[in-house]
Amino acid sequence: ASDSVKYTLVVTNDGNTTLNGLVLNDTLFTKDMVVTDADGNEYTVAADGTLTLDGVSLDPSASITLTYTYDVTQSDINSTVIDQDDTVTDIDNTVTVTAEDGTTDSDDEAVDVLRDPSVSVVKSAVVYDSASVTDSDNVVDSASDSIKYTLLVTNDGNTTLTELVLNDPFFTTAIS
Repeated sequence: ASDSVKYTLVVTNDGNTTLNGLVLNDTLFTKDMVVTDADGNEYTVAADGTLTLDGVSLDPSASITLTYTYDVTQSDINSTVIDQDDTVTDIDNTVTVTAEDGTTDSDDEAVDVLRDPSVSVVKSAVVYDSASVTDSDNVVDSASDSIKYTLLVTNDGNTTLTELVLNDPFFTTAIS
């Protein structure tokens, strides 16, 4: 997975007193993640996954806009929470802001993730003569010839595939 999602967080003081000591907790924050405000100031997410906006006070009706980038993981694509068509899953994200006076608010956003599971198999064969030398015309023309089959299984999609089972009429049991 090499995609990323840019999130924008807008914290607005909807009250009638100044808010101080703002702390954000976002479900996608990770330690040392950098969050930037509209003026280019950078804030770093703490080890506990919180972001403290040191020195920021929000007067009534004032707001601060913050952005950060989340790098999509293979786990996000493999998510098993899927809709009825089995192709779309979500990266669900919730942010909560709390001021030092206990004022709090939350909001969430879901970003669709397209699941595209796909697998292909290619079977090839090489004929060997009785001396274990590659048969020049690759045709079985003697009872002492042998055939070496090669199976190439490729994950052509974007979803991790597990518990694959190969069946072939020449197998005595399925390969998994």
